[in-house]
Amino acid sequence: ETKRKEMLYACENKPLENDFSMTPMNFTDAGEARRLLGGASTPRLLTVSTLSSEIFTPKVIQLFGEANATMTIAKGFEDKVLKSMQHDWHPLHSALYCENHTSLPNLLLNQLGDRVEMAHSIEGRTPFLDHPLSEYVNSLPPNVKIAVDQEGIAVEKWILREAVKPYITE
Repeated sequence: ETKRKEMLYACENKPLENDFSMTPMNFTDAGEARRLLGGASTPRLLTVSTLSSEIFTPKVIQLFGEANATMTIAKGFEDKVLKSMQHDWHPLHSALYCENHTSLPNLLLNQLGDRVEMAHSIEGRTPFLDHPLSEYVNSLPPNVKIAVDQEGIAVEKWILREAVKPYITE
């Protein structure tokens, strides 16, 4: 727990010059929302791009509360999903679910994908979003999705990298 708090503190105090943000990075302001999400963090882009409370009048803040992107995301999921996140799913699966239902459709597929492609008359395909493949990968345990290499560095998409090793070099 102490190490986790140190890591969170280091992330929160990282200079944001290179990051798009309107509010400072903060992991501690959404404790209840993170509990609802089974301890998963929400995509950083969504949480730091929340409008600053400074732009709202005190009356608006009194009526609706402080802006909390993580809570907004948590409240957007069905109760059945939230219950699974809290009791059944691994935190990695909860985090991936958040990513797949927030950043993926709204940012990656829409703004960076379809709209850009259509603007240039290009038909793009996202092969790893094939429904049966997605269902299969969702059923895999976390240790094959992210593995730790010999230097102690987390390797994302580990099973995909292992599957294509005979065909693609690094």
